[in-house]
Amino acid sequence: MKKIGLAIPLTVLGAVLFGVIAFVIPFYRGINFWIGYGFGLFAILFLGMIAYMSSSSEMPLQSRFYGWQLIGVAGVYTLTQMVVSLLLFSIPVLPIWLGVAICSILLILALGGSITTQSSNNTIEKLDSEVKGKMFYIRSLETDIGGIAAKCSDPSLKKELEKLREIIRYSDPMSSPRLASIEESIQERCNYLGELVTRQDYNSALAAVQQIGRLLIERNEKCKLLK
Repeated sequence: MKKIGLAIPLTVLGAVLFGVIAFVIPFYRGINFWIGYGFGLFAILFLGMIAYMSSSSEMPLQSRFYGWQLIGVAGVYTLTQMVVSLLLFSIPVLPIWLGVAICSILLILALGGSITTQSSNNTIEKLDSEVKGKMFYIRSLETDIGGIAAKCSDPSLKKELEKLREIIRYSDPMSSPRLASIEESIQERCNYLGELVTRQDYNSALAAVQQIGRLLIERNEKCKLLK
């Protein structure tokens, strides 16, 4: 059974076990009992809902990974609430206001912690997405040059293409809108280089490799200025 299928039955099982403990053991069922039972049952359902939402198979793997932090917050709240509920079951003489206050504070902390954690997760995912987008250009360029080198049958040009690939590999991976012009020029020269290699015009291809190398050096210098 997938994780998404486990959340619901485990929540039902937890609620049933909690009910068995609450109603089979002969606790005094006064107001404190019902306060503890109500907040305890809500905590179990809250954990189940968070687990269900955070482990959905439709979510990206990275989102599910961050979702475990949210499940952790809900889990700590649920365990703490279980302890408080059992105390309220066992000590009926406790002031009613004290039970309500403690349970309410735990609930507020859980909701606040969940909101803060989810907000942090959203921010991290957004930053990760932006970083991957900025790194795509240089990784894609390295792949393109590797493909051109694989098609090249001239040993000397192939060697220069491998050197160019190494330069790209160790170039600053972070792109920027301010680098759009020079990166577009590099990409155009790479496309042209691929055509030259296909036509086996190796002299022109070698000149294109050298030009791309100079443009990459210029790009990397501009990257340093942007930091």
